[in-house]
Amino acid sequence: MYTLHELAIRLQDFIVKQQQDAHSTGTLIVSKYNNLKLKMSSMYPFPHVIISIGISEAIYDIKEIIKIDGGLGPDERFVRKWLMNSANAFDLNQIYRIFDKIVEVKIKENKRDQATYSQSAEAPEYKKEPLNQLTYWEKNAIYEQKKKEMQEHQQQEIEITSNFINDVNSYDKEIKEEEIQKNKKHKKNIQSLLKSSYKRKNKN
Repeated sequence: MYTLHELAIRLQDFIVKQQQDAHSTGTLIVSKYNNLKLKMSSMYPFPHVIISIGISEAIYDIKEIIKIDGGLGPDERFVRKWLMNSANAFDLNQIYRIFDKIVEVKIKENKRDQATYSQSAEAPEYKKEPLNQLTYWEKNAIYEQKKKEMQEHQQQEIEITSNFINDVNSYDKEIKEEEIQKNKKHKKNIQSLLKSSYKRKNKN
């Protein structure tokens, strides 16, 4: 599963390459897609992703793959095509499931807190390296640097996810303990009621 940060980079790269196939490279302004952002917010209680490109923003239902609000102009056709990819949709839904559990735990911990929780990831400045003009060693150095950056981001996501899962497990354990105590109390009340009824019956 890709992280939200990696998905932001993949979407950025997808949009640029789709337009490169349709236009001459010289007329394509790739800087428009610098800092493309993916975001999820507790404001929306359904599987979703908020996509920001420049000053434009749109909210998409990632289960039904439909736009809920906002607009991205001509880029919407590329975004929708990317979202329709089953692998991308699966990863986004998995990330949302983890995020939703985190929000549930946070709300339980802060019952009076009306804060809105969110998570976001931003793609870096888009750079297209002329690989055909580089030597083997230069290409390899670029590859290793990108691999290292990806591993660092992935490790951060793993640590965050691990903390989230621990929070969720603690919450589940607490709920189960409450249920056990309720059942014990209920059983005790029934036993007391039966005992009282038996005494009254014998007395009569």
